[in-house]
Amino acid sequence: MPSPGEDQVPRLQAFSAEHPDIKIASPAGSRTGMGSAYQGGKILVVKFGLCQLLDHLDEVLASD
Repeated sequence: MPSPGEDQVPRLQAFSAEHPDIKIASPAGSRTGMGSAYQGGKILVVKFGLCQLLDHLDEVLASD
């Protein structure tokens, strides 16, 4: 059974291909487990877990 983050890898790859200007920092080695998304040096989203991060990015970008 894949870990919760593994099933999000194809989704992350598709998101990154569609939005190359948005950089996602993984929580690897982070003490908090929070991931962040940046655009032009500005933090767009900080969430726990890749799934929640991508879900919120989808919401933010849909409202633009």
